[in-house]
Amino acid sequence: MQRIDTIVDWILTERCNLNCYYCLQNADTRKAECGPVDYSFVDNVDKSVLFHLTGGEPFLVPNLIELCKSLDSNGHYLSMNTNLTLPVSKFVKEVRPDRFLFINASVHYPYRMQHMEPFMRHYRELRDAGFFVYSTVVMIPDDFDKIADFIREHQSQGLILLPKLMRGVEKGKLYPDSYTNQQNAVMKELVASAIENMSSDDRERFRIACEHNVSIDNWWEIDTRTLGGTRCFDGLRYIRITETGDIVYCDGKMLGNIKTTGFATLTQLCICQYEDRGLCHKNI
Repeated sequence: MQRIDTIVDWILTERCNLNCYYCLQNADTRKAECGPVDYSFVDNVDKSVLFHLTGGEPFLVPNLIELCKSLDSNGHYLSMNTNLTLPVSKFVKEVRPDRFLFINASVHYPYRMQHMEPFMRHYRELRDAGFFVYSTVVMIPDDFDKIADFIREHQSQGLILLPKLMRGVEKGKLYPDSYTNQQNAVMKELVASAIENMSSDDRERFRIACEHNVSIDNWWEIDTRTLGGTRCFDGLRYIRITETGDIVYCDGKMLGNIKTTGFATLTQLCICQYEDRGLCHKNI
């Protein structure tokens, strides 16, 4: 894999077909129609970029396939967050997996208790087509033991499934700080079993995913007490593109809009200035 000059966390849409209470996205946007994404600026990007496609739900974007093809043909890397509720058959037929570093497929436990079959079908379609897919499930405190058993069951069925820390306030307690020592020990065990069950190829691809995902838990070191925030990537250039094309980074500083400001100009401004380069603790 060639050196990645810039990591772009791209919110394609804030629309989503689920409404999980712990999600950071605004539920008021969920019923609005999702239009196509303008990606014309991609043709003028002359760096090696990892475009991390997220939302909302990227598979709601009507021109997602065309967007992925454009990023691929321009020599960029891709990754994606998805809830994997929507069909992927057309996607796997038309999008090459070669430059997809990873797909993070979120299993939302309150919804998936009754709807795991389509998730597993979509997961296997992507895997069979050559995409590296791993799954995560938020460890909701009230359902912690049930979710732990859910993870063990589906790990035994071949699903790469890892616990994801809840971030925020739940019943007056701040998470992830309020997980008990016993709960942290359980999550460490679940992470260790997920990694142990991976093939050597999957383990290497998972290591690459852990290095490049902007909002990942510190699974590779099996450290479940990682605090929230946006990772600095030790000085790698990083920006976020919002649904409206605004460019922000680190502590939410606005750099311009992708429709009016050149990409090269923007990335020159995005070198992290914070001394603590492991984790900014500056949520965008």
